[in-house]
Amino acid sequence: MNPISHPTETKKPLAKIFSIRLVLIVLLVYCPAPCASEAPSLEWRQLNYKGSKLFITLESHVTRKTITQQEALKELIPVRGQTVKLPMAPEVLKTRVHTSVMGHESTFTLWQNPDLGVLQRNSLYTGLKNWFRTYRHLDTGVYSIKIKPESGENDQPWQSWSKRSENLYSIPKKAQEIVLSESEAIFDLIAQGQLQKPGDRTELFIYDRDDIIRAILEVQSKESISVKYRITQDGQESSVEITINALKTSLTTTSYLDNKASSDFKFLGYKNNIKLYIDPRRNIALRLSGKVDYVGDVVIDLQSVVY
Repeated sequence: MNPISHPTETKKPLAKIFSIRLVLIVLLVYCPAPCASEAPSLEWRQLNYKGSKLFITLESHVTRKTITQQEALKELIPVRGQTVKLPMAPEVLKTRVHTSVMGHESTFTLWQNPDLGVLQRNSLYTGLKNWFRTYRHLDTGVYSIKIKPESGENDQPWQSWSKRSENLYSIPKKAQEIVLSESEAIFDLIAQGQLQKPGDRTELFIYDRDDIIRAILEVQSKESISVKYRITQDGQESSVEITINALKTSLTTTSYLDNKASSDFKFLGYKNNIKLYIDPRRNIALRLSGKVDYVGDVVIDLQSVVY
């Protein structure tokens, strides 16, 4: 009878299994917190903000969606005799920002490439003043259509206004080499997730008729704030009420052309001392603050987000 043997081959698989388990344990122990959230955050479709001071209320609503290149081309206006900026990808990002304060309402609509390069921007102001403008971006300039109501047309939709003017503005050669955007794209810039910790910064170059504005978002510190807002996802609504370490982020502007301070910049009605408190996991601004003309410092908080 042959003696019972104990083949050494079985030790090798056991050693492999032990090694794999050891590696998994090490990864679980030493992987820092961001490892658990490396998957990209959900892409929001709508953000709603509200704040008040004394008897004045400021509200802002931000919506965005992607449309096909074919849909975008139907909405972008043609410019005879000029080379217009065209979509550079199968999809175009369409962002709309509506703000109301002190009886004044504004609605901005952007058509953007994936790099946030603006193709067209529509602006509509109603209330204290009424006018509509389209900026259609060209290879070397911007084509502008401005429409105002004639006497007796104030109560009509802007499509019926009849006072119309057109202009063609050139873009300085230096600025033709960079991606130009608009201030409303700041929400889309935050959504890219580049701001994750103090010291992080990112920038956007914003077109202005008289200048090219460099807008810089820089995380100054972490600050604990209490937030309360609603989330709608897949048709289901839930509430969030927590204290979170938000990224206190400054928004500063200078001229790209001469590095001097930019005095004409406005964002959601804010003009100076603009701060955004960002959730680095959701990549959204939970709170915004700054100075508003004739009002002073105003804070608006996120009321709801739709995914």
